[in-house]
Amino acid sequence: MLQLRHISKDYYVDKTPYPALKDVNLCFEKNEFCCILGPSGCGKTTLLNIIGGLDKYTKGDLIVDNTSTKDFLDKDWDNYRNKRIGFVFQSYNLIPHLTVLGNVEISATLSGMSKKERIKRSKDALDKVGLKGLYHKRPNQMSGGQMQRVAIARALVNNPEIILADEPTGALDSETSVQILNLLKKVAKNKLVIMVTHNDDLAKQYATRIISVLDGKIVGDTDPKLPKDTKIKKTPALLKLINEDEKKKENKKKNVKEKSSMNFFTALGISLRNLLTKKGRTTLTSIAASFGIIGVALVLAMSNGFSQYISRIESQTASTMPINIPTYNYTYKYNDEKIIQPEYPDSKEIYSYSPQVATVTINYNNFTEKYINYLKKLRDKDKLINDYLITYDDDYCFNLTTNFVDGSIKKVKNRTTQLGGSLISSFSGIPTSIFHVLFGEQKYVTETYELIDGTYPKAYNEVAIAVDKYNRLDLRALKSFGFFDSETTAEEAAKTPITFEDIYNKKFKVFNNSVFFSNETIYSETDNLGRNRNVYQYSNDDLSTLFNGSTGYELKVTGVIRPKKEVSMAIMGSGICYTPELQNRMLSENNTAKVQLNLHNNFIMNKKDENNIPLNFGDFYSELLALFQSSSVSISKFNNLVDKYFSFYNHNDGSVFVNDGSTTAVEMFLDQCRNIGVDLITEKLKRNGLNGILSYITNMQTNFLLPTKYEDAYNDLLGLIAYINSYTAIDSIIVFPKDLASKKQLIAALDEYNNVNALDVNDPYHATSEAEKIYYTDIAGTLVEGLGEMINVISIVLIIFASISLVVSSVMTGIITYTSVIERTKEIGVLRAVGARKKDVGRLFEAESTIIGALAGIIGCVVAYLITIPINIIINNIYPEYNIGNIANLNIYHAVLLVAISIVLTFFSGLAPAKIAAKKDPVIALRTE
Repeated sequence: MLQLRHISKDYYVDKTPYPALKDVNLCFEKNEFCCILGPSGCGKTTLLNIIGGLDKYTKGDLIVDNTSTKDFLDKDWDNYRNKRIGFVFQSYNLIPHLTVLGNVEISATLSGMSKKERIKRSKDALDKVGLKGLYHKRPNQMSGGQMQRVAIARALVNNPEIILADEPTGALDSETSVQILNLLKKVAKNKLVIMVTHNDDLAKQYATRIISVLDGKIVGDTDPKLPKDTKIKKTPALLKLINEDEKKKENKKKNVKEKSSMNFFTALGISLRNLLTKKGRTTLTSIAASFGIIGVALVLAMSNGFSQYISRIESQTASTMPINIPTYNYTYKYNDEKIIQPEYPDSKEIYSYSPQVATVTINYNNFTEKYINYLKKLRDKDKLINDYLITYDDDYCFNLTTNFVDGSIKKVKNRTTQLGGSLISSFSGIPTSIFHVLFGEQKYVTETYELIDGTYPKAYNEVAIAVDKYNRLDLRALKSFGFFDSETTAEEAAKTPITFEDIYNKKFKVFNNSVFFSNETIYSETDNLGRNRNVYQYSNDDLSTLFNGSTGYELKVTGVIRPKKEVSMAIMGSGICYTPELQNRMLSENNTAKVQLNLHNNFIMNKKDENNIPLNFGDFYSELLALFQSSSVSISKFNNLVDKYFSFYNHNDGSVFVNDGSTTAVEMFLDQCRNIGVDLITEKLKRNGLNGILSYITNMQTNFLLPTKYEDAYNDLLGLIAYINSYTAIDSIIVFPKDLASKKQLIAALDEYNNVNALDVNDPYHATSEAEKIYYTDIAGTLVEGLGEMINVISIVLIIFASISLVVSSVMTGIITYTSVIERTKEIGVLRAVGARKKDVGRLFEAESTIIGALAGIIGCVVAYLITIPINIIINNIYPEYNIGNIANLNIYHAVLLVAISIVLTFFSGLAPAKIAAKKDPVIALRTE
């Protein structure tokens, strides 16, 4: 089966030959257990390596099954080792990062077996050597004897004809040595086993043949074999040898050649397991290789963020910033004081601030039942509107009272105090005053606000405190809530933060109109016609009695909420937030009859003409009638006329005052009507419209001049004022689109409602006249300004990061892969010993560099994403007025592309080290420690 004819082997040092074997002639048959004895350095291992095809002879010929190996190519030697030879080494030479099963399976893998077959064969081999059930242990978890058994199983898995064992018991104790030799003796019944040893006793006890070697020569052979006189084949190929004897014989007849192989995915698996044993270094290597990817990823992130800026703003505001359909709205310009508190503090304290605000009045809408039904259809049937369709009725029926620092009881002044709150309120209709409803359901609130202390309010008498991201409340709100007196300065308040516990212990009580106005003190005043009018005023004693009595609802602060970090704009105003349950309860209990009378009695004629002569109602109605008969009638002209002749008393903290000129009398009157829950639009005016106003005015003039009808006249005038100003009890309607796509359809539907010319006048879901048109505000449209500046920002960042190169990272990966080649030299020798081709070894390191490339790409994208966080913070701090948001935004598709690029680059950078690994001499590699 195996012949060595005149084999000589020389090693060269500085081109000088040093003989290791000298004219060796040996023949081996099947089923032998042959021991090669000799002292260290006599050439035993060299002889074994030549027989195993690891080392090449200098002279002579190695003949296998009558086939000469003189003309063998590298692939033939690889196949010879894989199919015909099984190596067992003194130091086991197990690959540490593979399991026991994986070490055995590597030989079967190279032989081209299917996964199912090689696993079965590997387990069978382990079972034969007594390692059943230990398949998934690592080499470092086993004893020396167990590791040597693994090495024997690896040698047996491909059912080779020749087992070569180099000092297999050299590292074992005597008891284990006996076990291993018994195992090899058993193997030798069916195979040729050639064992190198220096132990004469073991050789004589177990071997069937002993060959002695000294100084590279055969000096003894207990059972010498003569070479058979057969014709030696010269074909540079090795026959395909597999387990089944019939196929083996058939392949020999056909002279078929098959190469050993390792596909790239197998190489990936082996390399990955190796890298996992060095997690720290692998991670640092991948990080180093990721620098180039980081630069490119940042460039792409900035580019992507800019291109998606507008769509991102629209997408975000589609769910957090609703479409508002206001009755009337305001816009504010404000300047906040310098912020000294950190964002999202952990302290349980509330700080104060003092914004400055200016107001501008905008237009009106008149809501009808038809329009409300249309919105409900868009929500329930067309599924364009989120479940949070809100008709917000303001706090008109709420009379909130609390105790102040001076011991007095006062009504809380409700005002807009949120930073930018008036702007938000005017566009969105969402409450921004200091005492308002929690808009939407709990699910919606908690999408934008986090509960930082306490519990979320659920019952009608439970409320929450909403603070801004700095845990602040407006100083005026804190004064209104009674924590500071009116003289407290901003500097003084800043030194005395309000604790959450202070808030929880604070007593608030709310009364509906019927109860609150029933305790007014009445005094009389004479109007310009000499008639007495009742004026209502509160004393502190009256409010104290009311506050400490059994009526009203005491409110309990249960928690503190704050806008989430990812929310770019807080929607609700900072202050006390009550539940919709409280609003519904107060609305159902409110009695507006007496309140309406109170307003009428606080409505008097002006006494301000040029001659200081009282004007009569006839003059007012003459001008009023002329205005509506003219072609230039407008709301502003009507309101100017009313302001000319009338003033309105207004309730403020229980006292009554006449308009001081800071706002129009009509505005003040309508605000007060809404504040106490009065709907003054009469059904007559709603039905008759402008044509009916003329007869309405004539009737009003008559009634005002009749002592028994003047109350009716008051009612008519108030209704007219409300109607002209499109006054309704609904302050605004807030519509939350389901998503960005729904928002576009919703806007189209809202526009379609106003298309009076293209529709049937009897269509129940469309306006039938210009007066019925409803106009809305899309706040998202206000957030897309300043794009010119954005171009400059993006350009600067792109220039900075575009200079980062990927070349350095690629070179670094090549250097690190080469370092891995040096570290895994012995593994290279083991793989070559079990039949791995040079190409297979190269694939291992190509696979390793590929894995590093993938990790580098992933790490680079992750790091780039993390870097975008401070970039976004910096850019937003530089350009806060543009509400830029995440302008550095890495697209997932870009990330995938970058990972692919990283893999390709590192693959090519690993080609040179892989080629070096493939060329390593297996004998030298096996000697490497």
